[in-house]
Amino acid sequence: MKLIAFYNPSRQPAVSCAAEFAELANEAGIEVVQDSGLNPDPSWRETAEMVVSFGGDGTMLRAAGRYLGAPILGVNLGHLGFMAEYPSDVPQEVVRTVLERDYVIERRTTLQTTNQSEHHVAINDVVVQKSSDTSMVTLQVEVDGLPVADYRADALIVSTATGSTGYSLSSGGPIVAPAARALCLTPVAPHTMTLRPLVIQDTAEVKIRNVTDAGIAEIVCDGHRTNGLAYGEHVYVAKSPTDFKLVRPSNRSYFQLLKKKLLWSQSATDEQNGAKNV
Repeated sequence: MKLIAFYNPSRQPAVSCAAEFAELANEAGIEVVQDSGLNPDPSWRETAEMVVSFGGDGTMLRAAGRYLGAPILGVNLGHLGFMAEYPSDVPQEVVRTVLERDYVIERRTTLQTTNQSEHHVAINDVVVQKSSDTSMVTLQVEVDGLPVADYRADALIVSTATGSTGYSLSSGGPIVAPAARALCLTPVAPHTMTLRPLVIQDTAEVKIRNVTDAGIAEIVCDGHRTNGLAYGEHVYVAKSPTDFKLVRPSNRSYFQLLKKKLLWSQSATDEQNGAKNV
């Protein structure tokens, strides 16, 4: 078995944890190459069975973008760790999990943007937002060629089910279970209160056209600005042909994860009454 240990070299805890994991894995007969995101051996991209990411959800997104199509297991050294579910204090348990294949691999929808000749992939979301020289953007949106609405807002988020618990959720969007295979269109600070989040099938093609007067809109994929969208230009957002393969504990459901990480469905008195997170 061959693995890639992906980590952020600027974070010493991640460097140390990745090194300890690699040593333990090698002792167990697992080949491991450590990748700081700089100069990996290209051959490992094709032969590694899994990528183990050391960091938070941001590191996982970078690992997934770098090794899209490979299963990604996240060891959490960040804050929330919604996707990176495995604890960092017991690397030997991660080695055992890998050896015994005591996990499940969930295939998650990813997004692909097409703007002129450029293509970009996002795991969480694609955001078309106002630039620094505009007060808001006006975006004409079509789904599968059918007009939906003109959005006047600070931004419009197109999120996957995976990304529904991120920027979209903080902007008033719904939590979408990954098995639903859906996308969500969530406006940020819309000018019209009747423009609420809209859930559509993940097989749909979303066309977003910038009609902001004398303003350039920005396209952002998973938090990284890709390019600008001038007046009259459009970008297509659709399901990418390659899924994000997320490695998760076999004994924890998505709904248990919501309760543990987001305190979903819990009341303010649960802790006082001695209730414990699942």
